[in-house]
Amino acid sequence: EARKPGLFSNKLFCEVWGVMWTILPYFSIFLVATLSFTRTYTLVRPLRMVRCKLILGIVVVYLLFLAMRSGVPLLITSKTNTSYRYFDDSALCQEDIAGVNSYW
Repeated sequence: EARKPGLFSNKLFCEVWGVMWTILPYFSIFLVATLSFTRTYTLVRPLRMVRCKLILGIVVVYLLFLAMRSGVPLLITSKTNTSYRYFDDSALCQEDIAGVNSYW
């Protein structure tokens, strides 16, 4: 018996879910690298303050870059045939590139 998709049957929800799961691994690695850099900076220069606005700006710019990299292909799906859809066997919304993941 197939699993019931629930919210995943909504195309917009499925696309947002897929893009978020594409972005989050890269963003979490970037956050760890940023944290490591700021800690190293404070160890090397203990009397200098880390500018939080600069770090926050860098994080926001990187997040926007990732969102554009993953989101723009969805905006031009007619040219790239890229979309996300629900797959019963994995119970996830995954990228379906021109029917490559289709079993029928």
